[in-house]
Amino acid sequence: MKQADMCAAVTPELKSCVTCCFSPLQVSVKHAQKFLYVAEIDGSLLMKIGKAKYEPGSQEWKALESGKNWGIWQRA
Repeated sequence: MKQADMCAAVTPELKSCVTCCFSPLQVSVKHAQKFLYVAEIDGSLLMKIGKAKYEPGSQEWKALESGKNWGIWQRA
């Protein structure tokens, strides 16, 4: 999926929340699909929401916190 398509798949409510909560940080959508939303925040955090399994796939990311259907990683 192209990045433009991923951004289009994000609901307006979620876009508004991310903009409100994280401005003026840089937010980049990495995955946006059914049951999985992953965003990179300011180049230093990854945030995952949704019940689909996700792992960053690189040792440069260290898990900080997680719970049911969510996770946060920090760049090591």
